[in-house]
Amino acid sequence: MSQTAKQCLEEFYDLKPGEIIKNPDVYLLITEKTRISRRAIKHIVETRKLDGLSKERIGYLFYMTPETIRYPEIDYENPNQKKYPGSKLLGKFDEASNQGILVIIDKGEHVKDIINIFGRKAKKYFKLIKKIMV
Repeated sequence: MSQTAKQCLEEFYDLKPGEIIKNPDVYLLITEKTRISRRAIKHIVETRKLDGLSKERIGYLFYMTPETIRYPEIDYENPNQKKYPGSKLLGKFDEASNQGILVIIDKGEHVKDIINIFGRKAKKYFKLIKKIMV
């Protein structure tokens, strides 16, 4: 996880849902061709907190994001994002944490924006992958 993403996690973790953040439209480069806005990071932190994830587990999702984007084991059109037609669902299973890391990116031509990041325990991850592949 880049220092900037780590700083955003620290800044946003203790915020209450709906709190205003500074510079929401500033983007952080995650890989050479993938970026994420501060607004998206805040949204991801809020939703993962609601899922019951600790700051460390959320940080691990951000840490694994570049590898998931560069070397995905799955790369499918995103079946669940009607709001973002043409978005992609990238996934990679991480044996160290026994979970699948899933990243949803938009369909941008040159630089792609990360829409969401989440992790699923092994059983749920493989069940989801099987469902998508059908």
